[in-house]
Amino acid sequence: EESLAKLEAFNDYIGGNMASIIFQEIREFRSLAYGSSGRYNASFFRTKPGYFKGFLSTQSDKTVDAVEAFTGILSEMPQKPERIDAVRKNLTLSINASQPSFRWKSYSVSKWMDQGYRQDPRKARYTGYQTVTFDQIVDFYNTNIKGRPWVIVIAGDNSRIDMEKLKKFGTIKTLKLDDII
Repeated sequence: EESLAKLEAFNDYIGGNMASIIFQEIREFRSLAYGSSGRYNASFFRTKPGYFKGFLSTQSDKTVDAVEAFTGILSEMPQKPERIDAVRKNLTLSINASQPSFRWKSYSVSKWMDQGYRQDPRKARYTGYQTVTFDQIVDFYNTNIKGRPWVIVIAGDNSRIDMEKLKKFGTIKTLKLDDII
């Protein structure tokens, strides 16, 4: 539970919005994708490790460059500690914006109870959001992302993608739609 504030700070910093590292590095600075994001997802019961899931929407001819930029960010996360105040602000404001609506309140409470909470978990996180440091974001990245294996899935017309260049990311396994569905 105590690491959830770090997790959510990491998500906001790395890929949670249009000011995030992934969005700015890939879409704004390099124009390699129409959309890009990434986030670390904790397991529901917090008893198992979570996972990082990223997304790119790009043109076929930019696939290799976009994947290279994305994996570069995951290999060596750009460090911009001056963004920590914006991260804190985004997280604390999100508490108020994430109130469950009347129709979803009982579902939210039931979910929290299934996870072992006896009160609204956002109360404890609020304090964590206000005090999270950039070093904690870096620590979360080093512990949970850096050096971990990846699975990269590309959906598209591989005749329009430079498959030879794509091999530098690892073994390529081409599937047909019937293999998946």
